[in-house]
Amino acid sequence: MNSDRRRITIADVARQAAVSPATAGRALGDYGYVREEIRTRVQEAAKLLGYRPNGLARSMATGRTNTIGVVGADIGNPFFASAMRGIGDVARAEGFGTILTNSDEDVVIEREAVKLLLEKQVDGIIVSPADVGDSQHLHEAIESGTPVILFDRVIGELAADAVLTDSVTATKNAVSHLLALGHRRIAIVAELRASMDSSWPIWLSQRDALDPERLNPSGSRLLGYIQAHEAADVPIDPDLIRATGAYSRVSACEQTRALLALPNAPSAIFTADNVMTVGALDAIQQSGLRIPQDISFVAYDDMDWMTFVTPAISAVAQPVYEMGQVAAQMLLERMEKPNASIKRKVLKTKFVRRQSCARLGRK
Repeated sequence: MNSDRRRITIADVARQAAVSPATAGRALGDYGYVREEIRTRVQEAAKLLGYRPNGLARSMATGRTNTIGVVGADIGNPFFASAMRGIGDVARAEGFGTILTNSDEDVVIEREAVKLLLEKQVDGIIVSPADVGDSQHLHEAIESGTPVILFDRVIGELAADAVLTDSVTATKNAVSHLLALGHRRIAIVAELRASMDSSWPIWLSQRDALDPERLNPSGSRLLGYIQAHEAADVPIDPDLIRATGAYSRVSACEQTRALLALPNAPSAIFTADNVMTVGALDAIQQSGLRIPQDISFVAYDDMDWMTFVTPAISAVAQPVYEMGQVAAQMLLERMEKPNASIKRKVLKTKFVRRQSCARLGRK
């Protein structure tokens, strides 16, 4: 290989095609008017010379970088991995690249990620807000002209499109299933650490004043848990509501062990997401209890592995890949029509009944 070989420039392509650099730039950047025969000649010259387009130069000419930014709450989580696949597939098909960042459910890290993406001049951002009560950085991104799509969470006062599921209703239906089986001591294990979510103890007396649009998914699922008990006229024992304080399998395991050690332990457990599920199942396995003979179990987020364990786990299934696709489509549409009315798409969930639940008293 010749180490002295320099990078081929647009000027080289222009000379090869016998056109001006400006014409070559328009032909290769697909902007402005260029006769078709000249466009073909320039493209053939570029191919012959091995020219690689300068993305920065193209963005300066077109005003776009053809990239979108994604801020995932936890990109190690299978939920966000599946969503990212949906986002990436749509973006790629439309000629856009994606830059993926991770907030680790920390709003400080999220602010840094959004700042980075804006500095990279992405054409739009898809974000799962770490704290729906702390969104000034998202307001500023939108005001700067960068469209933002909210994924899996909604911020009522933010002028941004959103795609999500109805966590409140989905959880209410899942917990109602356990109540219908006779369970009266149903525990919930959830993250519950962001702004309003972390003040959940007051909910039991002030829940009518709650605004679901100011809740993160874990808070929405707690609200659904409460509504299911209300509908069945079953009182709630606050000891059965366990907040991990961290998005952590270890914390979920510790909280579940505490539940199982109660003098009047729960007969069923509902976990608010797949990370909580794994931690809770760890604790149940360590305790020697059997599912569903000794304790029934329902999870939010249906993972592939849940059908491979014994017993298979009943779960709320979200159309995660489709959510990713819709988020990307909404962002592309917002780029084309920045002044269109704000949209919110709520996709349907499904409660998948398997073998992890039993009627209370049945062995």
